[in-house]
Parts: sequence; structure tokens; C-alpha cells
Amino acid sequence: MVVVRHGSGAVVAVTAWIGRDNGVQDVDSGRYTLYAGPVHVDGRGTCVDWGGVIHDREVSRWNSHCG
Repeated sequence: MVVVRHGSGAVVAVTAWIGRDNGVQDVDSGRYTLYAGPVHVDGRGTCVDWGGVIHDREVSRWNSHCG
């Protein structure tokens, strides 16, 4: 999963994260001009939670992509 801005610009805080119910997660967080990620987890046999932040805007999804 990757979090991408609409266009590059000034450096801002950007975070991409993905995780499983059992606590296994991957996060990329820093000050970037365009994107954070990619982040990965093995989602076989479980649901995953994922989300991202660009500056002060956040999107999160819980218990999705179950497989």
C-alpha cells in the first residue's frame, strides 16, 4: 500500500500503514514531498486494517480485504 499526494510540493508529514488483527504491521512515516510506502503484510486468512496520513488529513479502514 502507498499513500500518494496529488502532486509534489513542500515537504510534509506523510504516513502509510497496514496491519493484521494479530498486531503484525508495517509503517512508513516521515517528511516527504510526494508519497510514503510501500508497506506490506501477509493478509492470507485474516482481515487487514490500513490507512494513511498526509499533513493533517487521515484515512483509515478497518477489517477490510478479508481473505
